[in-house]
Amino acid sequence: MTYLVDALTDGGYVTVKPDPTDGRAKTISLTARGLKVAQTLVLLSREVEADFSELVGPCRMAMLRELLGELGSR
Repeated sequence: MTYLVDALTDGGYVTVKPDPTDGRAKTISLTARGLKVAQTLVLLSREVEADFSELVGPCRMAMLRELLGELGSR
């Protein structure tokens, strides 16, 4: 996990600071650049979901969401 956080830090997407309540922990926060990327990814996800919904219809899209939710909770 450390190498992923280091890569995001090096890219300017997050900042890492010591946790003020736990000397062993660190807090990770999105930078303005990281927040912009996160917002863009949400928008792109919504566009893809809308495209999929047009292809398979709203009922099957709801089934897909439910199935993905089940898989994600395992």
